[in-house]
Amino acid sequence: MFKSSALRRLAREGYPCVVNEAKSANHPILDRFDVNGDLQDSEDYMREFGQIHPGYIHDGLLAIDLVIAKLANEAAELPSFTEPGLQEICEKLFTRLFTDNDINVILPSDFEEFISRTSNSTMEKNKARAVYTAQYHLYSALGAYCKWKIHRISTFNEMVALVKKLAVIQPPHFELRYTDETGNGLFKADYHAAGWDLPIANMVVIRPGEIKKISTGIRLEIPAHHYGLLLGRSSCFNRRLAVSPGVIDSNYRGEILICVRNTGPDVVVISPGDPCIGQVIIQRYAPAIVDPRKTLSTTERGNNGFGSSDVQPSTS
Repeated sequence: MFKSSALRRLAREGYPCVVNEAKSANHPILDRFDVNGDLQDSEDYMREFGQIHPGYIHDGLLAIDLVIAKLANEAAELPSFTEPGLQEICEKLFTRLFTDNDINVILPSDFEEFISRTSNSTMEKNKARAVYTAQYHLYSALGAYCKWKIHRISTFNEMVALVKKLAVIQPPHFELRYTDETGNGLFKADYHAAGWDLPIANMVVIRPGEIKKISTGIRLEIPAHHYGLLLGRSSCFNRRLAVSPGVIDSNYRGEILICVRNTGPDVVVISPGDPCIGQVIIQRYAPAIVDPRKTLSTTERGNNGFGSSDVQPSTS
């Protein structure tokens, strides 16, 4: 499994890894399981935030071996050990965990570790069958609920390759720090919204054709290798307001200002507490190495632009 020493090595080499510093457990989520094998408070957290608690996931890597041990243990202690019964336990453990969550799962490269751990607590008569069948149905359950294929790794190089892939497939969670002079803060309509709505700090009157800078009172500390994309909200159309898009660099610490133009015939008054007109989306970018050349590779499209690639609708 991903040990802290390996994670630290990855982190030192610049890969997006979170090192678990907990000393009381061998696995990051060990203490988050109750005696029945369910995630504590997972339903409440998912109901409120629409995602698994970040403590369960370390850059998309889920410590799944403990789940297997719990699964096999419960299966072995069933009054009548049957495969349908085990499938029911799989559903119970993984439905809430993987529905509407695109997360990657790493299975331990060495099954002996969790098999021996399971053996200590599993009823002897059902032990071998429980562990074997639990593995089989675990693959089936994960295959049904995970968007991406299950990976098994055995070397550090395979680990590095997968971390690189995870950084592209599923960017890790990050902390977005900010200060707020309005008391309203950043907020979203719901978890699935891409952008954070920006508050309005002061009342502004915008006459027809006039351009104004709207104060938000928000200052951001965007993580390295990320930037903020400032955009208008679709509701601005109803007020005939055009918001100028902008890029917020990670080293900028000034107040976020929204540039707005009144394209309508009427005066528009924007006040604190009004619906937000701007939003910021935090995106990751890959630093580019500039390589000037005298010539570029040729393509079939070449210099054609301005509608040259438009597809005409079929008339048949």
